[in-house]
Amino acid sequence: MKQTPFVAFPLAEQQALLAALLQAGVASRGFCASRIEWPEGDEGVPAASFALVTAAGLCRSYPVDTACGWIAELQRDLTAASSPA
Repeated sequence: MKQTPFVAFPLAEQQALLAALLQAGVASRGFCASRIEWPEGDEGVPAASFALVTAAGLCRSYPVDTACGWIAELQRDLTAASSPA
């Protein structure tokens, strides 16, 4: 297993994540994000990976793709969580 901390994410991914958190009102000092990658499977099957994001009252994981689609999913979750019921 390989864990990649937020500071080692590609710059575009860092900026997109910070923008999503800012828009949702989550303090940039109050969150932790990392990417977890499992070892490659048998016969060269690509390894699965996911992003883990934690903050006050929030702990979510998202499958990671190369297009940073997981950040859009996080943003939808943060928007839903901050909307009045």
